[in-house]
Amino acid sequence: MEITSDIQVILKRGAPFAHPIPPKSAIEILKIIIFAFTLFPFRIFSTTLAISSSYFVCVLALLLIGSSNLQSGNLSPFGKALLSFARFWIRNATNLGMKVLGFSIKEVGVRDVKVGAIVSNHLSYVDVLIFMGEFTPSFVAKISVASIPFIGVVAKTLQCVFTTHQRDTNVHSDKSGVEQILERQKRMESNPDPPLIIFPEGTTSNGEYLIHFRKGAFIGGYPVQPVVMRYR
Repeated sequence: MEITSDIQVILKRGAPFAHPIPPKSAIEILKIIIFAFTLFPFRIFSTTLAISSSYFVCVLALLLIGSSNLQSGNLSPFGKALLSFARFWIRNATNLGMKVLGFSIKEVGVRDVKVGAIVSNHLSYVDVLIFMGEFTPSFVAKISVASIPFIGVVAKTLQCVFTTHQRDTNVHSDKSGVEQILERQKRMESNPDPPLIIFPEGTTSNGEYLIHFRKGAFIGGYPVQPVVMRYR
């Protein structure tokens, strides 16, 4: 009971979602100001240009393959080849954009490529770009993501699983979403590529705490690959 009480106190204080900003010296502040008006605009423009090129490739893939075929995985040899090209383009364009922004990604450990589902903590929207640059996976995402300009087109091409989003952590709170995840996991037993990224916490945190896991990734008993994201 004491442990439960402690967890409730931590959650009420919002500790998992706090991002304290450490104090900065005058020199550090000056560097930030100079960077904001010189290198930063160039990096943002270059990154946007690199990643935006993926949009046109995704539009072509959606037109020639069809959104329903992408979701069902029922692809012709031509569709598979075009999807492979689209994923190749997205992965390399994203990697280029991340490098321009100054990100250096280090992978520790070995991923089991036979396991299709990957469960990870979620610290930032940058997590998505990092995974896209590593192996262009599918994601479990809110249904509203599909209608976001640019992002929705890329998400459909990546064969994301779109679900409703509810705060209730009950396993039956989103039955259709759970069923979609189970169907995808079953399909990945014979073909684990592309992998499916699931953020079981359902939201971002500061990485210092674990919050309630949604059970959709686990109730089918299929193997999952745990991943921990850290930023330094």
